[in-house]
Amino acid sequence: MPELRGMYWADAEPALRTIGWTGVLVKADDLPNSPYRQNQIAAQIPAPGQVIAGDAAITLQFAP
Repeated sequence: MPELRGMYWADAEPALRTIGWTGVLVKADDLPNSPYRQNQIAAQIPAPGQVIAGDAAITLQFAP
């Protein structure tokens, strides 16, 4: 699982597709008090570095 925090949805999804990921992105509630700029990815599940299936769902939280 690559590091997505600090990216925008429009950049993260194509980056994941480039490495062969075919799953879906799930938008969770925004993460308040995030150090990231508005609409940047502030948290992700699974965490960076974890091994995931190529069709796994990835949950993202964004900075409000």
